[in-house]
Amino acid sequence: MAKKTAGESKMGYFRRVYEENRPWIKLRSNAKMVERWLADHPGQTAMPDDVRGTMANVKSILRSKRRRRKKAALEAGAVPVAKPRPANLDNLEIEIDDCIMMAHRINPTGMEDIIKLLRRARKEVVLKMGQ
Repeated sequence: MAKKTAGESKMGYFRRVYEENRPWIKLRSNAKMVERWLADHPGQTAMPDDVRGTMANVKSILRSKRRRRKKAALEAGAVPVAKPRPANLDNLEIEIDDCIMMAHRINPTGMEDIIKLLRRARKEVVLKMGQ
């Protein structure tokens, strides 16, 4: 098949759409991309097999590039940042509560500043859990 001289190639179309919608690369399903393709091509009722194959190839290439970049960053010494899990934040809130109670038991008047800081930390944890 001859390469188109005018317009965008199939691979170029899918690269552009995946760049616009980066989370779609991580999705297992291609339903959103198929939906988008059908919206961009009003005369079509279903995505042809060759276009579907091109879409899968582009997605695979982009995933592969992402993995290579992550691996290179790890080798360069970058430390991956883990997102805090809600269960871990729940445990942290409980531990901070225990620290507040312990500070009250030790010396409620002498530990006022520490108790204020612990309460502030607990509020921040609760806010993070809500995000």
